Amino acid sequence: MSVFQFNQEQFSQASHQMKEINIQLANSMMELWLPIIGVRIYCLLKGSNLDNAMLSGYNSLKNQRKNVLQLKQTADQISELVSAAESKAKDVAIDAKNFEFYLGEGYGGNQGSPQIHSTELAGIVRKYYPNKSDKEVEDYLQELNENGCAYVAITNTVFEHFKDDPEGFQRTFGFPMTRPDGSLNQNELITDYYSSAGLHRGMNNSETGSTFEKYMGDHGISVSVRTDMPVTPENYGTYKKTGDIIVSTYPVIITSENGVLTKIEGGHAMFITGTTEDGRFIVSSWGKKYYLNPKDNFGRIGFSLVEYGGGNQ
Repeated sequence: MSVFQFNQEQFSQASHQMKEINIQLANSMMELWLPIIGVRIYCLLKGSNLDNAMLSGYNSLKNQRKNVLQLKQTADQISELVSAAESKAKDVAIDAKNFEFYLGEGYGGNQGSPQIHSTELAGIVRKYYPNKSDKEVEDYLQELNENGCAYVAITNTVFEHFKDDPEGFQRTFGFPMTRPDGSLNQNELITDYYSSAGLHRGMNNSETGSTFEKYMGDHGISVSVRTDMPVTPENYGTYKKTGDIIVSTYPVIITSENGVLTKIEGGHAMFITGTTEDGRFIVSSWGKKYYLNPKDNFGRIGFSLVEYGGGNQ
């Protein structure tokens, strides 16, 4: 039980107790009412001060009941706020658990970033294309910017796989998992995979699977990419236990953290990092966090499951 749930239970119990006290006070007032009427009539006839004393006691009970009702309303309001906080905490917990290692530049890889850093990444490109000039390297990474969403989405799974093993990442790929500032070397891995694949255009799901399986296999890591998986927000947790999930859609329909809707004609692949309580996927796209509703009017939507086996770790 979380702290939120524990506090909510306390306030719910308090609300119930206030309700019981309110009922008891109401019953006491009813029991006093008839005697008070009788006493008031007697006092009126005899000219006694007892009438005022009886009314004072009755009004005191009335005020207590009013206070109890206010306390109950306050407890109910606090309980509702705690419930909302619990729901929000679940979203944050799911999201953080799956993507807590993403630091530095952004939320996952960004297909436009390698072009910006083409001078730094030229050595990686030239491992595969030794004769490319600086301008040709930049142009090559421009193609990645235009067509590289699938490369980025699937390399995000590598960082998920190695998030607790930076030494294993460096042994596998030959460069550190993080930069000195703590951010991930996403650009290096994206560029290396893109260059090794040798494709100058976007990939379909089957090509993504085969090229990534080969790339990881060449580095001693066994990976299986299964396409057309029936993933939903409800069963996401079950699939997540076995691997990482990529969603591909046409067109692009996603919402930013501040609620701005983005709709772009064309296909796009994104790494799913979690789900929300209202049935949406949390995704990494262009290095930022977005939300995708699978019930939106997509011309096409599909899911791939990336499962890691053993390897050189």
